[in-house]
Amino acid sequence: MCLDFEATRRTTKTKQDLLVYYQNARGLRTKLKDFFTITASWQCDVLCISESWLHPSILDGEIVEQLTISNNHLEQVFVKVKGHGGGDIIIGCVYIPPKSRSDVYSSHIATISYLRNKYPNSSLMIIGDYNLNSSLPQVECESILYEKFLLSGCLQQNNTYNEHGRMLDLCFSDLNLLINKADPIIQEDAYHPALVVQHKFRANLKQNDVPTYVFKKADYAALNSFFLGANWIDLYKLENIDDKLSWFYEIVYSGIAQFVPIFVKKNNEYPCWFSKKLIYKIKQKKIAHQRYKKLKTQANYAVFSSLRSECKELSTSCYESYLGKVENDLKCDPNRFWSFVKNKRRNEITACNGAEISNLFASFFRSVYKEPEGVTHQECDHPDVDMVEFEVCFNDVFRQLTLLNINKGAGPDHIPNIFLRNCAVSQSHISSANRFKQVIFPRRGSYHT
Repeated sequence: MCLDFEATRRTTKTKQDLLVYYQNARGLRTKLKDFFTITASWQCDVLCISESWLHPSILDGEIVEQLTISNNHLEQVFVKVKGHGGGDIIIGCVYIPPKSRSDVYSSHIATISYLRNKYPNSSLMIIGDYNLNSSLPQVECESILYEKFLLSGCLQQNNTYNEHGRMLDLCFSDLNLLINKADPIIQEDAYHPALVVQHKFRANLKQNDVPTYVFKKADYAALNSFFLGANWIDLYKLENIDDKLSWFYEIVYSGIAQFVPIFVKKNNEYPCWFSKKLIYKIKQKKIAHQRYKKLKTQANYAVFSSLRSECKELSTSCYESYLGKVENDLKCDPNRFWSFVKNKRRNEITACNGAEISNLFASFFRSVYKEPEGVTHQECDHPDVDMVEFEVCFNDVFRQLTLLNINKGAGPDHIPNIFLRNCAVSQSHISSANRFKQVIFPRRGSYHT
C-alpha cells in the first residue's frame, strides 16, 4: 500500500528535500483512527505503509485522502512525483509475504523493468518488506532481486537493522538517498523499524485550482431579460435538431458567462476538522523541525518533539470533537452528515469520454445488479405518434421548472437546477414557443434531462 499524502504537498513547493516515510504497520484495522489523525498533521511528502491488512470493506477515506491497495500475493503500488525540469521520481511501496517463491520476485522485477522502459528518464525509489530471509529458495530469490535491480541501475541503500540484527525492509534506488531510522506513526514492530528517506529534490506539485460558476450569486433578473431579448427566431429556422441544440446552448452559455460570477476554488491546505490552534501548532512544529535539521542540537530536538506530541494530541481531540458535532447535528443538519460520509467514500477517479464514464457507472453499481442470463434483444413495435399535434404550453413548462429541487446537482451540461428554476419565466417562453414536428433524439451528449 502506498499513500500519496495530499495534506503535506503544499510544503514541497518551497523546500528542496523530498521526504518519504516508510513503516511496516503490521495491520491498520485496529489503528485506523490513530493513523488518520496523526498523519493529518505529519511532516512528510509521501507515506509508504506496507502490510496494512486492509480489505475492500474499509473505505479509502478512513485512511487518507487518496489510497490504493492491492490484495494479491505480491503487493506493490507506485506513484510518480514530477520534478522541475523533467526529473521525475517513481516511488514504489512493496510487500512480499514470507516464504514466497522465486516466481513472485520475478513478477516484481518484471514490473520494475516495465516502469524503467516506460519512463526511461525517471528515477526509481522502491522501498518495502521483501522477506528475503524466508524466501524459497533464498539464494535464487536474492540473486533475482539484486542482479535485476542492478541492471536497472539501482542499489540497495538501507543499512538500518531491526532489534534482532536483521534487515527485512530494503530500499532500491538509482538516487543518492539519505535513510535514517524515524519515529513511528503508530506502534512500531520490533522486526520493522520505521524509516525516513530524504533526497535533494524539488517537486513540481501544483494545486489544482478549478474555476467554477457560483449560480447562487447570479443576477437572475438580468439573465431572464437577456434570454427574453435574445434572437430565438433563428433557432426556429433551423431544421436539424443538433443544430438547434447547439444554438440553444450557445445562447445559454453566453448568458451564464455574462451574469454568473466565477469563483476559483483552491484546495484547502488542512482538513475541515482542524482547529486554528492545531494549525498554529503544525506551523510551529515545521519551524522547529527546520531549526533542528540546521543546528542538530538536543535542545532543538526537544522543542520539535514536544510540538509533535502536542500536534498528535490536538489532532485526535479535534477529530473527535468534529465527529461529535456531526452526530449531534444529524437531525437539524443532515446534509453535513452525508457530506462527511460522501467525503469518506469518494475516490479520485475521473473519466474523459463516454466509454470511460459508462465503465465507471458499471463498476460503481456492480454490487447492486446481477449479470443478465440468457437475455435476447427483440425489436418492439412502437405506435405511431403524430408529433404535429403535440404542443408544449407555457404553464406546463413553468410549473415543472419551479418544482425542481435547487439542492440537487447539475446535469451533464453543468447547468444546475437553481439556474433553471430562477430562469423559469424565460426558459418557459422559449420551450413553449417551439412546436414539435419530428420524433428525433439529438446526438449531442450535453443536454439537460
